[in-house]
Amino acid sequence: MFLHSATHIVECGSVGTHECDELTLYRQALAQSDDAVVIANLDGSIAYVNLAFEKMTGYSAAEAIGKKPSILKSGEHEESFYARVWAALKQGRSFRGVFINRNKNGLLFHEEETISPITNRAESITHYVSTGRNVNSRIATERQLHQLTYYDDLTGLPNRKLFLKRLEEYTEKTAQSSNGLILLLDINNLKKINDTLGYSVGDQALCLLASRLESFCQSACSVARLSGDEFCLLVHECGDADQALAVAQNVLDLLGQALDLDGQEVFVSASIGVARYPQDAKDPKDLLRHADLALHRAKEAGQNVYLFYQTAMRDSLREDLQIESALHGALERQELHLAFQPVVRSADGVLVGLEALLRWDSPTLGSISPVRFIPQLERNGLIIPIGRWVLETACSEVAKLHKGATSLRLAVNVSARQLLHPSFVADVRSTLEKSGLAPERLELEITESVLIENAAAGDILRELRRLGVRIAADDFGTGYSSLSYLWKFPFSTLKIDRSFVAEMNRDPQAKIIVSSILNLAHGLSLEVVAEGIETEAQFELLKCLGCPLIQGYWTGRPLPLAAIKVLVMTPPDSAVVR
Repeated sequence: MFLHSATHIVECGSVGTHECDELTLYRQALAQSDDAVVIANLDGSIAYVNLAFEKMTGYSAAEAIGKKPSILKSGEHEESFYARVWAALKQGRSFRGVFINRNKNGLLFHEEETISPITNRAESITHYVSTGRNVNSRIATERQLHQLTYYDDLTGLPNRKLFLKRLEEYTEKTAQSSNGLILLLDINNLKKINDTLGYSVGDQALCLLASRLESFCQSACSVARLSGDEFCLLVHECGDADQALAVAQNVLDLLGQALDLDGQEVFVSASIGVARYPQDAKDPKDLLRHADLALHRAKEAGQNVYLFYQTAMRDSLREDLQIESALHGALERQELHLAFQPVVRSADGVLVGLEALLRWDSPTLGSISPVRFIPQLERNGLIIPIGRWVLETACSEVAKLHKGATSLRLAVNVSARQLLHPSFVADVRSTLEKSGLAPERLELEITESVLIENAAAGDILRELRRLGVRIAADDFGTGYSSLSYLWKFPFSTLKIDRSFVAEMNRDPQAKIIVSSILNLAHGLSLEVVAEGIETEAQFELLKCLGCPLIQGYWTGRPLPLAAIKVLVMTPPDSAVVR
């Protein structure tokens, strides 16, 4: 219990027996209280302490009386803290707070304390009384809860909740007088470390990266771990655009340095989205949302990339949402259809194959480019049912073509999600049986990135080859895999990426790359198809280099099925390219 500020100090000799009995009761109550009680004179010297005080501080009454309460001073408080205490007491008010004190043995303890002035009948302050108790356990619990609430368990960095709180404080404090940066970072290949070296090593990598970011920040910025492989930096002051670019590049370089994980050197890369304060947003949540949007676009652009937020990204996201919504049910509404692009033999221009290409005509959005909607299908999982429909429809239609087209090969693109789906091989087998298309006439096109990122892909490709299906390496030369993939996986065909074809007439190095791919494929007994031929000059150069098969707008644009049926009605030795 706390003593009221109107308590009076009196002597028994000046009062009656009843009053003395009351004073004796008060003394006994003070002495036996579980709270530490200190009564100090007007000059601050200690006049009385009870047993609880002795137990809490280690000082006996004899050692404490006559001393100042500063014997408990720990040095943990600023002088301004004590100034506030005395200001309240001298104004006749009580002061309540938690003091960090030091006991006789030098150990710190937290005391929740109330100090009140004691006045006489004339309302003059004569003494001060303090009551307090050790709250170490409560403080420890509060700190633990604070740690759990605001800090990441693994790295010890602030979490999303604390970061948002600090971001709000920053925007309120600066009031748009500073130029800040938000950098949202995503570690790209952490999953590969977890899958190959184990989650404990992956956690070690995260801790090392967190330590690097913390060292980079020091007092110039704040860093937090927002989720599994996502970090965020708030740069408090960033002058101009060049400095902002330098910060983003420095962070990218920092994260790209080798990690020593149990004696093994491992490299990771990052994608970074950057938003500027106050140019891109003044509201903290909007600022973080814009950085997240820039990060999303950076991840689409490839690994080890940073992008700054632009208003066009927001517009693009709005379009993505419209596309996402309209895609649901597009198959059932029969808005999707196939086009077939001819593949011809360069030597004589004869049609030898077709590539099935998915097209979408939305009644509300119009004709949507595959570049826009196919990534959406992969992200939302619709690529599985729609990819199955593409495979079944293409095989069925090509199998029904004129008998003169019975040797035409059909190429169908397959995404990572399709390939890794548990039913994919069974779906291919069933489709071939139902359509009657010979397995060797079906060629499934797989990008290098699918093979790099998915260890299980090799076994699936081998199962498909055992069915008799051909496998093509699509966009060959643009990935980051080693050439060992060519003999580790059962490829039948290499498709030279259009980027090399577009440059080979004006860039000698592009021409050398195309020639090298052709020589390599010839040595490995693989067929080659060059994609993206748009001019006669490109066609003639590829023909000169010995590229056997070509595909592109110059040799034949994607055509509807009806036009393909007319095309294959021509004699089998008739040239498509004249």
